[in-house]
Amino acid sequence: MATTISRYLKLKIDDNLSADAKSNLAKIDELGAIFRTNTEDNVDISAKGNISLQPGDPAIGGTANQSNLSIGQSSNKVNILSIDALETRVRTLLRLRNGAVGLTDTYLNVVPTVENTNVTLNVSLADSLSVVANRSIIIGHSGRLVFEDATQSLTNKTLSGTSSVNITGSITTTGAISGATLSGLLAGSDVVGNISGNAGNVSGTVAIANGGTGASTADAALVNLLPTYINAGTLKVKADGSGLEWIVGVGQGTVNSVLAPLELTNNNTTVTIPQATSLISGFLSAADHAFFTAKEPAIIAGTTAQYWRGDKSWQTLDKSAVGLGNVDNTSDADKPISSAVSTALSGKEPSISAGTTSQYWRGDKSWQTLDTLAVAENINLYFTDTRARTAAVLNSTAGNETDQAASVSAMKSYVAAQGGGAVSYTWSTLVGTTKSITHNLNKATVSVTIYDENGEDIFVDTVDRTSNDALSLTSSAVPTGNWTVIIRP
Repeated sequence: MATTISRYLKLKIDDNLSADAKSNLAKIDELGAIFRTNTEDNVDISAKGNISLQPGDPAIGGTANQSNLSIGQSSNKVNILSIDALETRVRTLLRLRNGAVGLTDTYLNVVPTVENTNVTLNVSLADSLSVVANRSIIIGHSGRLVFEDATQSLTNKTLSGTSSVNITGSITTTGAISGATLSGLLAGSDVVGNISGNAGNVSGTVAIANGGTGASTADAALVNLLPTYINAGTLKVKADGSGLEWIVGVGQGTVNSVLAPLELTNNNTTVTIPQATSLISGFLSAADHAFFTAKEPAIIAGTTAQYWRGDKSWQTLDKSAVGLGNVDNTSDADKPISSAVSTALSGKEPSISAGTTSQYWRGDKSWQTLDTLAVAENINLYFTDTRARTAAVLNSTAGNETDQAASVSAMKSYVAAQGGGAVSYTWSTLVGTTKSITHNLNKATVSVTIYDENGEDIFVDTVDRTSNDALSLTSSAVPTGNWTVIIRP
């Protein structure tokens, strides 16, 4: 009986177990990759990603925000250790300095919060700091002191240093900073709020949006604070309720825009108009005016039966208005024809030359031979030898058709079957005890006779007529010579 040891929990899995049982044990063994006991009888919990503890998870029927995560008991305290830098940070960032009285610095311990009043911090900050004036809390390793509510208020405090006080980040106030001294350099910081009092020195550039000038010199500050201007003459600053703006003196200034065909030139100080052309709108010259005024005046509209006569008048267009010159009006051949008759005559087909009796006049106006290449087949098909054979000849005599004839091959098979024709086959020693024969008598009701090389009849064990054209013969002995098999219908 073979067994397999699982990877994690080292389970012994019998190979004769069902597939379902093996699958279930494999799933249980996967838990060994997450929960396992090490050599020190400690339990290790591992995960490829994060580990999330979720008491009261609604996904499995729990109640959200109403469950507690307990580690240890009141009678069995649990020390929470961290292999990474967390423990080091807590112990080194918060320590009570006792150097002033010759004592060793004491670290602050983080302990569980319980109702037992005997469980307290290692050192009482209020008592320790009030006994000796120069005691202080030291924050080491470039750490930072974070308060519970994440915000603190500084009142009447002085931020000072030997050279500078560097504050990275922003100083945000909801009111005014008053009664405080800011000495040193506030580097890389923004002061958001109001600072009351007199500033002895503000280094750097303050943006206009933040109450400054956005410049480091007086001239540049004036340029930044005044409206944008263009140096095009004597300008003045005008102030009204909406702000400051530049205005020009009397007789000076620029035209900002004009309507076509007017044009602005010379830095928007000169207004011009071009001379009109076929492509450009503009003014009309005296020569052009004289040319246009000499043109024919407008002609009033007439009727569709009138024509414009040489005396510049509309006249009725009829026979009396049309002279025939020297044409003899008494001869029909000399009389004019209407435009409609002329158009009809010009559209007539010219004379067509004669073709032969086997031709037809095609759409491209040419004579073509009329045969099966020119006339497409539709329902009635042309006669061909192949179509005639397919329609009138069958390769069988099994049906009752009266409008079709049997083929030569079908008739030969029929005559052989009905007229007593027989077929002969040889059963040699090399064939063995079984002989398969395919004939073309097309019937299963055939008789089979077998005789040996001496002419004596042989009675085999089995004669199986497997189909209308096939036989299977079986003998208990191999032929001593060549046997002859006769098959008759």
